[in-house]
Amino acid sequence: MSKGATGIITYSPDGYMCVTIMGPDRPTFASSDFMGSTVNEKAAAFETFVGYCGRYEVNEQERFVTHTLHTSSYPNWSGSGQKRFIELTGNRVKLTAPPILFQGNQVVGVLVWERAK
Repeated sequence: MSKGATGIITYSPDGYMCVTIMGPDRPTFASSDFMGSTVNEKAAAFETFVGYCGRYEVNEQERFVTHTLHTSSYPNWSGSGQKRFIELTGNRVKLTAPPILFQGNQVVGVLVWERAK
């Protein structure tokens, strides 16, 4: 995902979480038919969106959270545990992922979330 992405992350008190993130300026589909888009439109939509939901567990001592995914827009993550290191500052939380392969390069994903008012 690129700079300027927007999204929502939710943690429930009973241990569930859900996140959706989309890139800026996503093009709309030409057709208003929910399943009527072209292959190229679908590919562009997939490349500019990520979403997943599941359980979460916080390790306060080592300052990380593990998201155990039940569903994911990236099929390889379904059923996996995704570790994110946590930094809290005021009403913001910074989640940093361990390095992952992204377009042939190892990258470290960093997302900064601000508490909704």
